[in-house]
Amino acid sequence: MCCGRKAMGTTAFSGRIWIAGGLIQADKEINFQVVSHVDCYDPKHKRWLFNVNSLPSPRCYCSLTVWMGRICCVGGMIRLGRDKMSPTDEVCLLNSETEMWNNGPALPIPRMGSVALVNDRYLYVVGGFDPEADVAIRNVNRLAPGAISWEIAAPVPTHLYGLAAVSCNE
Repeated sequence: MCCGRKAMGTTAFSGRIWIAGGLIQADKEINFQVVSHVDCYDPKHKRWLFNVNSLPSPRCYCSLTVWMGRICCVGGMIRLGRDKMSPTDEVCLLNSETEMWNNGPALPIPRMGSVALVNDRYLYVVGGFDPEADVAIRNVNRLAPGAISWEIAAPVPTHLYGLAAVSCNE
């Protein structure tokens, strides 16, 4: 990587560890830049592969997971202008055969810093933060395979933001 990176999404897919989006700071004199880079680490060959793809738009504080055989990028912050950032409700799915991102059903509310994970074929998004409302989100939303909209799976007993989670189906 060219420089330090933070606030990116990560997941494991097809034997590699994937990193997408985030914030970089090329040097101390430059403000952080939001990026769309998708890089991955290949543990088998012990090497990094850079710019293997790009998100549809630069974003940070997004969440990555693998759902229905595709890398799924959920929410995050996108740049609206030179000095304006906004949470997004976008859900993007990477078709690994065409190497193109397709739009999935939009989240019910824009969010950043949430976590996306899969359990029992459902795509879940937990918590997050809506900086425009200045509040952490207290919902668990889920998307069923083939569904065109999200449903509320359950409220969260407390506000959750910047969390981490894993799903293990054995």
